[in-house]
Amino acid sequence: MLGEGRKTWMMLPDLLLVVLLAAIVAGMLFSFVKKLKQGENCCGTANVKVKKKKLNKPAGSFTLTVEGIHCENCRRTVTEAVNRMEGYAAKVDILTKECKVSYENGPDIEEVIRSIRQAGFDASVMDK
Repeated sequence: MLGEGRKTWMMLPDLLLVVLLAAIVAGMLFSFVKKLKQGENCCGTANVKVKKKKLNKPAGSFTLTVEGIHCENCRRTVTEAVNRMEGYAAKVDILTKECKVSYENGPDIEEVIRSIRQAGFDASVMDK
């Protein structure tokens, strides 16, 4: 009888591990279903609207390749990083991972790239 108690006691850590793993899987499943129902993007933000910025007198434009864009939230973040700059306006395409930047005065491409990198994305001048 004393031996059976030891076997039960030794199985307790295994049982706790199974319960813990089941709780973790249930939590992950709940979170996934909740995201699907709310229409969230991969980065966790739902219903992202990108504010458009119009320049008074655009002088030209250039196109950058932006790595790391996955969803509308990513697009909004990159667009806002450029649009915050005086004299620049951006239009980002998620599918092609391109950012078309319009400017009013002479372009400072390196400054735009620096702003996008500070927002958490890698940007480079697009090869023609």
